[in-house]
Order: sequence, then structure tokens, then C-alpha cells
Amino acid sequence: MDRRHPVMRIGTRKSDLALAQARMLAEACSNVEHTFCWELAELMTAGDAIQNRPLYAFEGKGMFVSAFEKALLEGEMDVAVHSGKDMPVDMPPELITGAVLPRGNPMDVLVTVRGKWPAQGGVIGTASLRRREQVKQFMGCKTQMVRGNVITRLQKLLAGEVDGLILAAAGLERLALLPGETQGRGPGGADGREPFRGAYGTLSRSAIRERFSFQVLEETTFLPAAAQGIIAVQCRRDSPYRGLLAQVNDRETMYSFLAERAFLRATGADCHQPAAAYSRCRDGILQMDAAYWQDGTCFRSSVRGPAEQSEALGREAAEKIMAVIQGAGNGNR
Repeated sequence: MDRRHPVMRIGTRKSDLALAQARMLAEACSNVEHTFCWELAELMTAGDAIQNRPLYAFEGKGMFVSAFEKALLEGEMDVAVHSGKDMPVDMPPELITGAVLPRGNPMDVLVTVRGKWPAQGGVIGTASLRRREQVKQFMGCKTQMVRGNVITRLQKLLAGEVDGLILAAAGLERLALLPGETQGRGPGGADGREPFRGAYGTLSRSAIRERFSFQVLEETTFLPAAAQGIIAVQCRRDSPYRGLLAQVNDRETMYSFLAERAFLRATGADCHQPAAAYSRCRDGILQMDAAYWQDGTCFRSSVRGPAEQSEALGREAAEKIMAVIQGAGNGNR
């Protein structure tokens, strides 16, 4: 007997990007099951409601997730769609990550007002501890907390509050904001006739492309956050939708997701501690580069091995870094 709700209730935040990612899940499920029906269940999270504090000032890393976990446990939605990098490494035992979609571009992007390049000592807007360390190390710039949805951040850049922004490439691509992107899932589709809304009014897609410059930052300097570019789908362990989710799950992306999160868990890193991890799978082999900052010093490691041992590889990357840190500490005694 099929115990599924006749319509999958897909939990999502209310931003244009979150809605776009929820629709990507719905599209993937519809491609597998042609009679699939769905509806969006939109929630406001603590991270959305409180915009005047940096992410690391919140307790734990669940400011974008805990409300959805409560709704899943109480049966108010069937699945919840998250940006993988926002998910805490631990979740209630009744919940699992039922699927991840194929990874988007995992890199960071430097966004500037067209024709205005940040000078040495300029101010780059970001709420990420990892990006703050990388901006200081590789750009010689200062940083300032900038929060809000993508459009609100762009509006703050236009207003001159900062000289540049660091944003995730995957989010910009999913909204078709980068030049040449045509597959946007934001307001009005890729043609952008319906504008995006931010805290200070609206911006059209065409205006964004005309007024801003976008430079993708290489991972050799700006190693991305763990699970950046990954859309993760959370559900109950006993969910009747697990079979469908298994069919849309991307195996190689799941290996990367598990490895990078295992690295975070083993280092104890979250929004309170800057860390980065990026893995690639090819022909059953996983290669991962990781970084961890302590007292302004960056420690890096790389691991390689069978993708099926992804979590063990993530822990190995963490152990390598922790051994170097411990050795450095012993050397100072």
C-alpha cells in the first residue's frame, strides 16, 4: 500500500534561490515519475529573520535548517530542500539526507560594479569566516559583514557599502545571473521579465548583467566551503518517498557530500570555525582538498582513494591537518 501523501510537500525557504532549488528537485522527480505531483511549503528560518548578526554569532549551524527539521518530524512537509553547505553535520536520528542532486559549480565568484575593481585595502562583503580568511590572504582587502538574499547583497554593493562581494557561483548560475546563462529558474524564467526582489526594491536580470562584473575564483586560492554547490534533500528515515529520492540521487555528488561533511565533523568545524573542502569523483576515485584555519594560519591537506570510502577519506584529511596542528603546538612548548 502506498502511504505517500498524494502531493509531495517540498519544504523550502522563501528566497528566489531557495525556490529555484526546490523546483529543481520537483523537476528531477517529475522526470522519473511522470504522475508526480508536488507543492511548495515555504518557511521563514531564524537565519532569514535575523539579518543584523553574522552567521558565526548563531548557536550551532542550524539557523537555516532547524525549522525544517521540526516540520519534517511533525509531518508538516515530506522533504526539505537545502543548500548543502548550510546543513549541520549532525541531524536528528529520525531524519536522513535522502538525495543530493548533481553538483552545480562549487566555486566562489567575486562580484564588482562594472568598471570598479577593488583597490588594495578595499572592502569585500561576506558573512563567511572562510571567505574572510581567503580575502585577507589572497586579495589584501578588508571584509565587512553583508547578509541578505543575493539581490539585497547586490543592492548594497551598488549603494557603495562595499567594493565587492564574494558569492557562490552555483546560486548565480541557478538564477541565470551570470553572462551567458539561459536556464534560470528565478522570477520570469531565463528571460528575466519579472524582476528579482531585494530589501531595497527590485532588480531585473538584464540590469544585473549590465551593471556588475563577475569573476570566478580558482580553487587553488579560494577553496570552496564543504558541500558548496550541492542541493541536499532531507526527509524522514521512514519516508515513503525514499524510493523516489533514491532514483534522483546523484551517486558521485553524494560521495563528495559525505566526504566533505566527514571532514567538517572530524575537525569540529562549522560556522564558528573557518574550513573548506572540495572533492571530485572520477572513475570511482575521489580526490579531496581541504583547509582549516586556526589563529589566522591555514592548514591544508589532500587525500585520494576509492569513492566508496568517502567518509573515511574525509576523516583522513582532517587527521592529517590535526596532526600538523598538534605537532606545531608541541614544537612551541
